[in-house]
Amino acid sequence: MQFSALSLSTKALASAPATQKPSLPVVAQPSGKPVSQVVAKNITPCPKFELRPFSIKVIVPANFPNPESSKDMNHLECGGYIFNYTGDNYKYHRDIKVSGPSWQKIWEIMTKDLLTYLHVDSLASLVIESNIVSVHNEYKDIGINSDSVVGMSFNGGKLEPILFTKKITPLKLRSGMNSIYLSVPSPYTSYKYINIDTVNQTITLKADPKAN
Repeated sequence: MQFSALSLSTKALASAPATQKPSLPVVAQPSGKPVSQVVAKNITPCPKFELRPFSIKVIVPANFPNPESSKDMNHLECGGYIFNYTGDNYKYHRDIKVSGPSWQKIWEIMTKDLLTYLHVDSLASLVIESNIVSVHNEYKDIGINSDSVVGMSFNGGKLEPILFTKKITPLKLRSGMNSIYLSVPSPYTSYKYINIDTVNQTITLKADPKAN
């Protein structure tokens, strides 16, 4: 944006009547507000927290005379992230949507706390590395349950297999909405869909109704 409208030459100032002060025009910002009304939004640092299937557990530090405690939250904005839980408050597994600086950082946060709920078998879990979605089996000699199915579609298109009849076929995430479908025997996973929007930098975990 150019601010040439605010520049007044010395000659122009000198020719102005002594009783008058040159008025400066108000330059609008992209927000539509005058310069004097535009305030930079501060990013609140994140407290210590844990993502759980039904809520966000936020740790409240000890503050004399109160010891450390915790509280459950459905919504949290901090560190450039927005965490939001929706659905029935009385269900153990709820939909979780997180937006932030990048979907990779969101996935890292989610898997740190929720990896247990993303298993496709007792020793196999969904993994994303270098934009590749696959299934990691810790003990290949044991194998994976033949009933476990994992697939992915792009922008509502055809569902392609990632895990089917024990065969693993890694797929690469694309630019846009990537929907990962999970059909896994209980109790290994609690989510039916994982929607990864690589453009808007959001990840949504859609709870499997049967897991509740």
